Amino acid sequence: MTARRPASGGEPRPPDARPSSARPRQRKATHCQPPRARDRGVEGTGSPPPRRRRSSSACSCRSAGTRPTTGRSGGSSPPSPGTTSLGQALDHLEWHPWSRAAALDAARCLGRLDFAEWAEPYYRRAGLGRLGAADLHARALGLFRANRRDRAVEAYREILARRPADILALRRLAAIRIAQGAADDALALAGRLAAIPGGEVIGHTLAGTVSHDIGRPERSVEEFSRVLTLDPGLGRMPLSPRSMFWSYLGQDLLALGRPEEARGHLERALTEGDDAGLAALLASAHRQLGDLDEAERWWRVATGWDPKLAGPWLNLGRLAIQRDRPSRAIEPLRRAAELLPDDPGPPYSLSLARRRLGETAEADRLLRQADRLRAGAGTTAGTMGQMPAAKSPTPLPSGRNLEP
Repeated sequence: MTARRPASGGEPRPPDARPSSARPRQRKATHCQPPRARDRGVEGTGSPPPRRRRSSSACSCRSAGTRPTTGRSGGSSPPSPGTTSLGQALDHLEWHPWSRAAALDAARCLGRLDFAEWAEPYYRRAGLGRLGAADLHARALGLFRANRRDRAVEAYREILARRPADILALRRLAAIRIAQGAADDALALAGRLAAIPGGEVIGHTLAGTVSHDIGRPERSVEEFSRVLTLDPGLGRMPLSPRSMFWSYLGQDLLALGRPEEARGHLERALTEGDDAGLAALLASAHRQLGDLDEAERWWRVATGWDPKLAGPWLNLGRLAIQRDRPSRAIEPLRRAAELLPDDPGPPYSLSLARRRLGETAEADRLLRQADRLRAGAGTTAGTMGQMPAAKSPTPLPSGRNLEP
């Protein structure tokens, strides 16, 4: 039932509203901000989020294919299609608290302003069981962006309970579970994706990524090889940047002692663009193959593309020591020590080079420094001079990017 304007003019009110003299004066919404609980009856307590000084048009809540459902309190005409603002939705709810459409408009606006916690009560008022797929996804993604990961997981599971073959929900839920360290659950979700038509490439990529992260190179190589079979051009492969795919595959092939395959894939990857990390991996492949000249060449290429990458400098120094060229090891090892001040590897290798040059006192000092660093880091002697494994970036629905 809509509000009626008295014939004599004045403020409109619903038929069952109190007389205007007994009703609290309405507060005009002038900014796109969440209402205070005491003003709007929002569930929960606490202070509202900070004001965002934007115009109503900047806070519009577009609902594709539908007209706006709310109008300005006290106004006689609705806003133009697609421009329902947060203030309009909240004003409408003051007069019509039963309005699901207005509650949904408010939830959409708050979600798009990154106020996921404030949007939740309005989603519930709109009826979670009656939301469409787009609104369910917007709600779940908003919870994740608000760092409410457990609740985002619940939201995506609710979507999958209604739509078991929803590729986007499976993809985003798997990414969250990877970030939470739930590898087995992420692998199970990847398997579900791989069994859905259209989700095969995404599923195998996710399974390969998780397997790489948890140190299962055989499974990782198997999954990534399946991706290359299904999608040779990697047009549907979701990892971004694409170099991550080649890096994981190259690392795991080298870990399995398959440098020839690794070299082929890495050479292809480098035709797509310069990448210092991939160049360093290619150098490692050449070293495993016994081609030390090519290994040195590619490590130097890597230092030229990214001088702040420590691994190539360290490997150049160690290679020079291996080839009995200690004087040529000093500079790259010094650069590595600057980039890895807490790693015992560079000072240990420097001590070897200095000792071969006859600089015994300096070699002893560097060896003591390496021992202190090793003791502080808990590094075993067997890993002396080795590069620590690089940590993979935490995936959001937007990234180690698994998003479209």
